[in-house]
Amino acid sequence: FDDKDGYENVNIISVNTDPENLFNYESGIYVTGARFDSYLEEGIPEDKLEEWVHWKANYNQRGRNWEKESHIHIFDRDKTLVLSQKAGIRIQGGASRAYYPKSLNIFARDEYGENRLNYDFWGTGFKPKRVTLTCGGNDYYTKIKDRLACELSEDTYIATMHYEPYVLFLNGEYWGMFYLTEKYDAQYVEHYYGVERGANDENIIIIKNGSVEVGMEEDKSQYYDYMVNFIEGFDMSDEENYRIACELIDIDSFIDYFAIESYIARVGDWPKSNYALWRSRNISDKPYEDGKWRWMLFDVNSKSMGESYDDFDFIEENRKDSKLFDSLCENDEFKREFSERMIELTNKIFEKELVTQKITEYVELMDQPIEKHFQRFFGTTNGRFHSEVEEIRNFFNKREPYIAETLKYHFGEEYLGETVQ
Repeated sequence: FDDKDGYENVNIISVNTDPENLFNYESGIYVTGARFDSYLEEGIPEDKLEEWVHWKANYNQRGRNWEKESHIHIFDRDKTLVLSQKAGIRIQGGASRAYYPKSLNIFARDEYGENRLNYDFWGTGFKPKRVTLTCGGNDYYTKIKDRLACELSEDTYIATMHYEPYVLFLNGEYWGMFYLTEKYDAQYVEHYYGVERGANDENIIIIKNGSVEVGMEEDKSQYYDYMVNFIEGFDMSDEENYRIACELIDIDSFIDYFAIESYIARVGDWPKSNYALWRSRNISDKPYEDGKWRWMLFDVNSKSMGESYDDFDFIEENRKDSKLFDSLCENDEFKREFSERMIELTNKIFEKELVTQKITEYVELMDQPIEKHFQRFFGTTNGRFHSEVEEIRNFFNKREPYIAETLKYHFGEEYLGETVQ
C-alpha cells in the first residue's frame, strides 16, 4: 500500500468467494447471465427498450436464493486487520444493479459462524447483522450525496445512516471505491433508539416504499394504512383530527423529513418512492416506544442537490406527490411549525459555511481514491468528479433565499415567525 496512491486514510475490505458465485452463467450474481438471454428470447417489451437498467438479468435477482457465501476481511485506516469472518453477499440497489462496479449487501448468519459482524464500523458501538457496501448508486461520479445529507441531518428527528469510505478487493483484485453503511432494520432501531426489538424482531415495524420491510404482512393494513387513510381522508384543519394525527405520527420527525428532503431538492422518484418509516408495536413509557411513526432518510443519490434545482418549488411538488403532506398542510399549526423549522434548518444544518467545509473535507479525502476507481474500471480519469462536486457546492450556495420565498408564496409570511428575521 505504501507504494500505491489511492489507499491513504481509507479502510480496506477484502471479499473472497468462489468465482462461480459471481460469474457463473446460470447462478452468478455479477453478470447478465442466463436470465438476460431468456429475456432477449422473450423479446424486450417496447416500453422497456430505453430502460436498460431494468432489463432482467442475473444481477437483478433478489432474495436468499441469490446470496453467496464469502469470507470478509476488514483492515482499518492503519491497515491493521480488525475483522475476519464468513458472511453472505448479494447485489444491492435498484437501477444501480446494472452499473459497474456493483454495490453489495453483506449478511452475518449463524450458518456462517457468527450472527453479527463483530466490528464497530462507525465508532457508534453498533455491531450489525447486515451492512451495505455502496458504490454511490446514481451519484456515480462523486459518491457524496447520501453521505453529505445524512451527516448534515444526524442531529434531527429522523433516522440517518453513517458512511465510512472503503476500498474493496474482490478475490484479491482491486475493485474500486465504496462506502460501508448501515441498513435500516430492527437491530438498527434497537441500537439507536433503545426500543427492544424482541426475540424475533416482533416489536419493530418498518415500512419501505409502502411495503413491510420488518414485521408481519398484516401490519401494513392494521398500522400503516390506518395512519395514512386517517390523515389523508380526514380534514386536518379540524384541530381534533390534527391532534389524533399527532398521536399516530411523530410530527417533528415528519416535519424534519420533508424539510430536509425539500431543502436538498429531492425530485423525481421521491416522495412517491424511496421513503421509509418505523414504529414500535408495543407502547410503553420509553421515549420511542410510543407507537408513533418516525421517518428514515435514505437514497438521495439521484435527482437532488443539482444546481438547476436551486429554485425548486418544494411546496407545490410535495403537495402534488404526497397526499399525506398535502392533507397536513391544511392545518395552520402544521404550516407554522413546518415553515419555522425549515428556516431553522436553513440557518443551522444547511448553513453555507458548514456545508462548504464538509464538501472541502470530502474532496481532500476522496479525490485520489475515486480517480483510481475510474482508472481501474474505465481506463480514464474521472473528469466529472470536480465539476459535479462544484455543482453540489453551487446548489447550496444558491438554495437559501428560495426557501423563505417559497414558504411565503404558498403559506404566507405570517407562518414564518421570527426565525425568518
